[in-house]
Amino acid sequence: LVDGCAVQIVDIKNNKLVLYEEKLAGILMQAQLKDIPVMVVSVAGLFRAGKSFLLNLLVKYFSHGCSPNWMDDQESTLNGFLWKSGAERVTTGIWMWSKVFITGPDDRKVRGHQMKL
Repeated sequence: LVDGCAVQIVDIKNNKLVLYEEKLAGILMQAQLKDIPVMVVSVAGLFRAGKSFLLNLLVKYFSHGCSPNWMDDQESTLNGFLWKSGAERVTTGIWMWSKVFITGPDDRKVRGHQMKL
């Protein structure tokens, strides 16, 4: 059910940030986004604090069309953004989901969504 994948758009090399402009443009310049507002949700936090887990929850929520019953789907798993147990770092830099989720009214005005956990 979940379409898309995690894409690294910024990496850290030699203590400098490296932007992968082509990857970012490939996500944000999709034809269906022309002339509609875009909202970016970002997650930042401490090392090994559950950021990827939270992002996977958000992907599942939006993949289910922001339905109040989004957690009822026992078939789909929380995957997409890499994570694993232990003390070793899994992801660095900035990552985005490759599929843009278009939600809200047909006139595409940006509105907040209240996610029910």
